[in-house]
Amino acid sequence: MNAGRIEQVGTPEEIYGNPQTRFVAEFVGTLNVLTPGQSREALLSHLGLTASKDAAWAVRPERVGLAEPGSDANGKAVLTGKVTKYTYLGREAHVQVETPAGIIVVQLANPGISATRRAGETVSVLVPRDAPMAFGADGVRITG
Repeated sequence: MNAGRIEQVGTPEEIYGNPQTRFVAEFVGTLNVLTPGQSREALLSHLGLTASKDAAWAVRPERVGLAEPGSDANGKAVLTGKVTKYTYLGREAHVQVETPAGIIVVQLANPGISATRRAGETVSVLVPRDAPMAFGADGVRITG
């Protein structure tokens, strides 16, 4: 519900995994909103994605990954950035990375000791083609 209006009806998996509005996407989980500009456009172009310049693009933390700079990206788009925060939560860790496309939080499942990242460390954020979501100026999800 948003201001007394139902935004979306569905199972928890449908609502989280396929939000139909930006409000729903932000309400049910963490969302990395990519900052408009040259870096965002280069990332989207690399992935073969296009939408109007007014579109807001976002990605969930568990949909992106981390790699060492220069590692093979396996067809994923790469944003190089600096770690600003590492939070270990037992079964997962959150790594906050400052990139040219904005602050990106990366969720790591079952992190081992070797997954620890230090502030200031340079890393690559890997973005697969099916990770970004686009929302129009009206907040409605753009599909297709």
